[in-house]
Amino acid sequence: MRANRLRGTFPSIFQSLAFLKHLDLTQNLFSGTIPNMSSLVSLESFSVQSNLFHGGIPSALPPKSRHLDFSRNTFEYQLPSEIGQLSLLEFFSVQANRLDSTIPTEFGNLSRIRDLFMGGATLIGTIPTELGNLKTLRSVTLRANELTGTLPDFKDMPVLEELHLEGNRLSGTIPSSWGALENLEALVLRYNMLSGTLPTELGNLKHLQVLGVAGNQLSGEIPSEVCALTEQNTFREIQADCKLDCTCCERCSKKSSTDCTSTFIYCASFRPVD
Repeated sequence: MRANRLRGTFPSIFQSLAFLKHLDLTQNLFSGTIPNMSSLVSLESFSVQSNLFHGGIPSALPPKSRHLDFSRNTFEYQLPSEIGQLSLLEFFSVQANRLDSTIPTEFGNLSRIRDLFMGGATLIGTIPTELGNLKTLRSVTLRANELTGTLPDFKDMPVLEELHLEGNRLSGTIPSSWGALENLEALVLRYNMLSGTLPTELGNLKHLQVLGVAGNQLSGEIPSEVCALTEQNTFREIQADCKLDCTCCERCSKKSSTDCTSTFIYCASFRPVD
């Protein structure tokens, strides 16, 4: 039923379909609220991405949920803590909503979660340390929210590949323990209030392709251990403020000028300078 420009409210008939496993209402024009869905005891995949739904995300969701996508609507209010009880959940997205919500600590109980997309959802408060318990987590997007506080200790997340925290109000230093995130490919922390220096331990991230730290209050230099990563064929770019010393940058600034007078160091096809 996706992409059919269907209108109206959430069809009540769906609530009686106890054997329904997949329901995809993506890219329609449905509006109103989402009702209690606990009667859908077989439903595994549910998407209402890119509709006009509003109100709160229901606290009573299908118990066998593996894939839940509420992105690109106008949902409001606090995220239900009951989501943390969905023991089979692997994918969850509330991107591009108006929640004005904290991240429930109960999300740390999602023992099978792989992808957590909550960018641009008007999230407030701190990032729960409990998210560090999610050993199956592959991708986290919390970009463009209003999150505050310090960066959690995410050292014990063995399959984490992408961590996007840009565009918040996060402060403090970058944890040296993040150097243990051995499968990390993208670490994007731009436009926060981070201070201190780049940890040398980030040089342990042998799979890293993108490091974005511009728009913070960092000082010092890009460590030689991080520069060494640029010798890898998979490495793509560092995005950092020009006030950071970078002995291995070929090109400085977004427009690849050589005078380093613009805002960023931008190194595409980044290789160390002889």
